[in-house]
Amino acid sequence: MEGMNDYVLALKSKIELVTGYFYQQKSQAGYRELIGVIDDITLVSELLGMRISEPQIMVINNKLLNGLQELMNAMLQKDIVLLADIMSYDIMELLDEIMNTNLE
Repeated sequence: MEGMNDYVLALKSKIELVTGYFYQQKSQAGYRELIGVIDDITLVSELLGMRISEPQIMVINNKLLNGLQELMNAMLQKDIVLLADIMSYDIMELLDEIMNTNLE
């Protein structure tokens, strides 16, 4: 899993960009970037899935998948503030947890 922390750092930057758009009510720009963020979160989950036999990783991955489901629900509701909140708080916290976990 070399480079996972670099990938997660880049993802966190993308999330900050998207949430900034949503908090500023720039929904078109936010949605345009959101697809890439969701793809990146999915990839992180898939990479974590390779280590699913480790209980700590399994818990983090399950939380990440739940966060993705919450994002999808917020998208269906067209609630851009909720989308931003989920990414800013729930997803970012999990990404920090991933970075603090020894995945190498």
